[in-house]
This record gives sequence, C-alpha cells and structure tokens, in this order.
Amino acid sequence: MIVYAELNNLLFFTVLLPFLATVLSAWIPHTISRVTNLVLTCLVCAVVVLLASRSPMTWTVGGEPLFRVDNLSVFSLLFVNLLGVGFCLHTYHSPLKTSRMFFPLTLAFINGTLIAEHSVVFIIFWGLSGVMLYLYCIQNRGTREIANKTFLVSGISDALLIFAFSIIGVMGHSGYSVTGLQVGISETWNVAAFISLAFASFAKAGGFPLHTWIPEYSEKSVMDSVYILPASWDKLIGVYLLGRLFLNSTNTFSSLHTLFAALGATTIMAGVMMALVQHNGRRLLGYHAVSQVGYMILGLATGNPVGIAGGLLHMVNHSIYKSALFMGFGNVEKETGTVELGELGGLRNRMPGTFLGSLISALSISGVPPTNGFISKGLVYSGVLMVTARTSGISRIVFLTSFVFALVGTALTMASFMKYMYTVFLGERSDKWNNIKEPSASRVIPVLFNAALCIIIGLAWKTFPIRILNPSLPVHLVTSAGSYSFMLTLIVKYIPLVAGGFFFYLFFRLIRYKQIILEDPHRLPETSHGERDFFHEIHDTYPLSVVYTAVERKWLDLFDIVRNVVIRFAFITRKIHIGEMGYYTSWILAGFVCLSFILFFLKGS
Repeated sequence: MIVYAELNNLLFFTVLLPFLATVLSAWIPHTISRVTNLVLTCLVCAVVVLLASRSPMTWTVGGEPLFRVDNLSVFSLLFVNLLGVGFCLHTYHSPLKTSRMFFPLTLAFINGTLIAEHSVVFIIFWGLSGVMLYLYCIQNRGTREIANKTFLVSGISDALLIFAFSIIGVMGHSGYSVTGLQVGISETWNVAAFISLAFASFAKAGGFPLHTWIPEYSEKSVMDSVYILPASWDKLIGVYLLGRLFLNSTNTFSSLHTLFAALGATTIMAGVMMALVQHNGRRLLGYHAVSQVGYMILGLATGNPVGIAGGLLHMVNHSIYKSALFMGFGNVEKETGTVELGELGGLRNRMPGTFLGSLISALSISGVPPTNGFISKGLVYSGVLMVTARTSGISRIVFLTSFVFALVGTALTMASFMKYMYTVFLGERSDKWNNIKEPSASRVIPVLFNAALCIIIGLAWKTFPIRILNPSLPVHLVTSAGSYSFMLTLIVKYIPLVAGGFFFYLFFRLIRYKQIILEDPHRLPETSHGERDFFHEIHDTYPLSVVYTAVERKWLDLFDIVRNVVIRFAFITRKIHIGEMGYYTSWILAGFVCLSFILFFLKGS
C-alpha cells in the first residue's frame, strides 16, 4: 500500500482540482471560466488514470485514513471523470451561469464520495451530492415541489447511512472503513444495517420503491443536471455502495439476496412498463433510467462473480448510454423547444450526428450486440442462471421469475426505443422543423463519444474495463469456469426475445381486432398501427389500466403515501397542542406514570 500524507497527493487532487475550478468560476468571467472548467476536468481525468496504475493508495490525516482507492474505486472514478469531460464540453455554451460553478462542485462531491475511506467523510460527500440535485432543480421555475421531494429523498438516504454506519462501527465488524465494509447478517442489528445501506443506495440510484423522484426530476429540472446526476453520477455512487455491500457478503448467500433480486426484477418491470406509455421524451428516458437500475441490483443480488461483474459493468454502461440519450434529446429540445414526442419526427437528416449517437445508445440500452449493453445484461443473465441452478425452494422460484422479468424488460425496452427513435428522428417531419439544424459541435461530440464507448466496450470488454474490476471480484471473471460465453448468451437471450415480441404483438393486435368488431361489426380491422394508438392500447388494457391509473394518481408513490400520513399525523398533533401550560403538564405527568408502570412491570418479570 502506498501512503502519502502530503497535500499534493494525487488522491486528494481528485477533489481539490474541481474545488479550484469552482472558486475560479465565481471570480472570473463566464467566457474564461468555461475554458478553465474544461481544462481542469481533463486534468482530473488524467490524475484518475494515474491512480489506476498506482492503486491501492491511501491519504491519511494524523494517522487516520480519510481517503483510499482500490480497484472498485478506480473503476467507478474512471468513468465518472471520463464522462465528466464530455459533460463539461456539452455544457460549454450553456446559458445558465450557475452551471459553471455547479458542475465542478458536483464533480468534487462525487469524487469525494468514491474515494472516501472513513464513513463520516463518505456520508458528508454523499449528502453534499444530494444538495446539488436540489440546487440544480430550483434553477427552473415551477420545480419547487420536485426539488423538495428530491431533497427529502436525499435526506432519507443520508439518515439511513448514518444509522447503518453507526451500527457497523459499534458492532466492530469493519470499524468505520468504507472500502473494507463488512456487514454480517447473522444478527438482527446487522441485518438492519445491511437493509439500511441497501435502501440508501436505492434512494440515490432510483431502485424500487424509492424511484419515483427520477422521472419527475428528469421532466422538470434543467437538462444539464439530468444527464449529469440521475442519469449517470448518482447511479454510479449509489450502485458503488451497493456493490461494496454485496461484494463482502458473497460467501453468505441468504434470504436477503433473494429479497433484493425480487426488488431488482420489480424495478425492471415498473420502470419499463411506465416508460412504454410516455409521450414526454424526458419522462420516457427517466423511467428507463429507473428500469436499468433493476439489472444492476439483480446482478449484485446473485452473489456470484459473474452476476456481480455484470451488475457493476451495467452500472458504468448505463451511465454511458443513458447520458448520451439525455444529451441527444437535450439537443433536440434546444433546437425545437418541445419535449412532446407527438410533435417531433423526421429530424434524422436535420441532426445526423445527434441521430447516430442516439441510435447507437438506443441499441445499447436495448441490449443489441455488439454494444456494451449486450455484454453487461448477458453477464447478469448468466449470473442469475447460475444462482438458480444451485438454489431451491422459494429462492429458485424468485430468481427464475427475475430472469423472465429481465428478458421481458429487455424486449419492452427495445419496443419503447423503437417508438422513441421513430417519433423523434424518423417518420414524417413537420414543416416547422424544416429549418432545424445540428447544434454546436460541443453538444454533438459528447453524444458521439459516448456512443463510441458503447461499441468499444462491447467489443473489447475483457480488456477494458473488466481487467480493472477483476481484482475486486472473489473469483477472476476472465479466468474462471464461469467466464462469459457470447453464443450461449445470444441463444439464451434472443430466442425468448423474438418469441416474446411475437406473442406481445399478437396479443395487442387481437385486442385491437376485438375492440373494432364490437364497436362496429361491419368495419374491417385496421392493418396499420399508429405509434400513439398502439401504446395507448397498452395503457388502456385491463388489468394494466388499473395499475397505470394508480401510478398516475400517485397511489403507489411511497413518498406521497408517507407525506400524507405525516400531514394527517401533524393535523392530530396540532389539535392536541392548544398552548395551555396546564394541559402540557397533565400530559407530562401521564407519560411519567406510564413509564414508571412499564419499568416496574419489566423489573418484576
């Protein structure tokens, strides 16, 4: 281990340099600060590349390790800062003056979270990254409600972290170390800590049931923040923590793994089913950002090296293609001024660079070879099949069902992005878009760069980036018996996809035929399906219509449920608090009597 105590430690510079960019942005003109931000972001990326060759590395203060990187840290840091260069370039001409300060500050907090070794330092940077979500969101008018919701969800994740790390520190399993995080699951308090850490990750990354803030944030916040945080960096640090948790509990497969596999599968289906019926491009991409988290959770929940590698690789793959999709749609929104899919169409020839980057990213999120999405989803499928083969009873049923959900989720993702690409870039173009043109090169290059990464990782994943992650796995993936088989995944994945897609088409075509005949027996069934009609049929089909209605009315939104309970409880307490001292004294005495009775009863028993 290499230990440096000097302030010029490379490790410390991953946080110091973005802070320096933030300070400079506050004092120098905007035209200069955007250049400074880009240069310093590139410099931070270069520092991370150097760290990759020198890890593990620790930075201490007074003998107490505060920051540390190992292979998993470097794996996450590398993509945060690699994508950060593209994000900085995409915001280069942003009219928002706050972006020049918010971006490097957010980068500093994300990097600080990933290199934190002491749990207190981790909690501080984790919480500050949540504050940036709020600050970005309130830049738009009419976003106060979702900004408050996001801030509260971030606060919940902070509270869960504090609770969990307090238990871990007291129980003495791994002290206050983050990289050495170990949570035994043989005692009640340890289980509570495990679940708290997992749900803190869910709140940050957007796993079910703490996911509802992401589509709303994606719809209403400034686009600069959407592709930076909920589409990319928040996912990375959230799943990074979850990866730490499951990597150190791989030898103790338990019912908790089954529980989180079920939650992962539910996240996949909940996100993709809602994405299918969206006509707002931002919300559609937001729901897919939720759905893809399910594959990460499912892969980690398998507890085997192949599944875990798939979940962690999907973490970075998602950050690549989803941020590209959001940046691409941001280009469309900037040029057209609309986010409604029904108003768009035929932009392929007007915005060829954005179209190409979005097309490759759409293929990647759909898991089409030879993209990176195909590889990471294939690893997750293989991991799930491996754990299904060695379990029995309820666990086997849950993992088998999760496998089916994952396959169906991929098929529906493909259907959803066929809709997205057709309505935005293909189809018939309205006359009002005849003068639309490609935005500046600084906004197109990052989309194409991310798309190129999708292909590069898809083809050379065993060289980059799995070799960086490999030492963190309990068994080296590329040399183990459970190594990845391209043809096996192709067969296992795409035969069910083709069959499922065929029956999916027949099912809704039959429904449409019956509806037309019942309405007008003399009318022949239509042979063509408009985009809107087909996806409205999904929305209106029973029993799916019941679920969609419940979601739209926020009956299944955990945040709104808790908020309504709190409001009702507050109403009761307001009635109790009448402001008279004698009334309060009576309550205190009654409480003292009850407490004395309980203590006397416990002592006697």
